[in-house]
Amino acid sequence: MTTTQPDTRKILRNFIVRAQLLHRKGKPAYYQTMARLQAIDRLQTLLILLPGCKPLQAARLVVRYADDLRRVLPFPSNKTWKKSSENLENLILSSIKLIES
Repeated sequence: MTTTQPDTRKILRNFIVRAQLLHRKGKPAYYQTMARLQAIDRLQTLLILLPGCKPLQAARLVVRYADDLRRVLPFPSNKTWKKSSENLENLILSSIKLIES
């Protein structure tokens, strides 16, 4: 029995889009800091690159930009923080496994 690999590109795209939304609509004291803004700027370039990426290339981008992805997580008091954090760590781990396979 084979299992299907989750579409890293789609998951990564959705994560970045949600981070951008929080940046625009969230509390400025947390969501509009310079560190978050710089991370979102770097991640926006990924949105341009993702459609043409193969799964292995997308996995490499996830690992390369893992710190930026963590930086744009929702604030810990946000009800989505725990699930978003778990999903991101799962994405990073599955990307590492794909790279190593």
